[in-house]
Amino acid sequence: MIYKRASEPITQLTDNRTRPKSQAHLTTMRIYMQTLHSAEQPLRYYHLHLQPDLLSGWNLVRESGIQGSRGQVTKEHFEERDEAERTLIKRRDMQLKRGYRVVFREGAPRDLNN
Repeated sequence: MIYKRASEPITQLTDNRTRPKSQAHLTTMRIYMQTLHSAEQPLRYYHLHLQPDLLSGWNLVRESGIQGSRGQVTKEHFEERDEAERTLIKRRDMQLKRGYRVVFREGAPRDLNN
């Protein structure tokens, strides 16, 4: 393992993989969805958040529940961003079919064909 002073970025991991010196070029994606308000059913939410982890992988965090109460949080780890983005889009589409609508979106998927 390579150790450097705190002011210098670590560029080599223990298994000889390298990580970028700066993760500023990495963007996160966030989608917040809700059901339509009705008198019969409480307002529900579904939040998807794609974020880089510390070891050059990606985490997809899903949070869902009834608005105003504690929700359920699930994390999935992916080695490649493309796979994580495909899963995020698949999860979003599943919730759209269940009646959720997108309230807030941040970030955009990269071109998955390249």
